Amino acid sequence: MEFNFEETFNSEEYLYFYRDILTFERLKKEIDFLVKYAELDQPLDILDLACGHGRHANALAQLGHQVTGLDLTDGFLKVAKKEALKINVDVKYIQQDMRELNLDQVFDRVFVLFTAIGYFDEDQNEKVFRNIFKQIGFSGVEFYENWEGTPLSQDSKRMIVVVRK
Repeated sequence: MEFNFEETFNSEEYLYFYRDILTFERLKKEIDFLVKYAELDQPLDILDLACGHGRHANALAQLGHQVTGLDLTDGFLKVAKKEALKINVDVKYIQQDMRELNLDQVFDRVFVLFTAIGYFDEDQNEKVFRNIFKQIGFSGVEFYENWEGTPLSQDSKRMIVVVRK
């Protein structure tokens, strides 16, 4: 059975059900994690892959990074663009399937955050990672289980991916 994006990622329903956990405090903790573990101490070109409604992309742009946010869901991208305008940041938002990632830019960092990996079969997941590596010319990839920097284990339920150029 093929994964149904529209049903799972209805932007209004998603934001309604996640509203109590997607707080400013949580976002600050997640951005602090990225600054520390992805070494974001100088302005970089960043791709936020499967960026959703742009909370990480917009926050990273506030720190002075050049950010591109890519997502398949039009409703999420509308929310992301509206918030970017509201807080006066410039983020390039692109509607595209990460399995078909093909941008004319090389990035210093690629982030795949929250619940963005694992919805596809093994071949499609591999294609996503091949696309990421092609996009960045990477020198390293790190997987974390949580926002405290715990390394990914066999029993991990979610994954945070940091790819370095």
